[in-house]
Amino acid sequence: MKTIRHGKNAKQGFEKVKKLDAEQNKLVWLTPAPANNTWTIAVRQDIAEKNKLSSLADLSRYLKEGGTFKLGGVCGIYRTGGCAAGI
Repeated sequence: MKTIRHGKNAKQGFEKVKKLDAEQNKLVWLTPAPANNTWTIAVRQDIAEKNKLSSLADLSRYLKEGGTFKLGGVCGIYRTGGCAAGI
């Protein structure tokens, strides 16, 4: 693995890694999506309606009353043993 000097210019960093991946791994990097790097919480409609969940305060109440909730995709962040976390 090659060491890459990093700076504070995201575009230059992206272009450098894109070039190295093409040369070394034959990978093609696409144009980054104009996305916001924030987390979101989604609840199935049937569960939200059954438990009257329409806000984070409602979800907090639900969890404090013994409800369960699984945050998918964040096990590496929330090391709680099984990926279930409370709010």
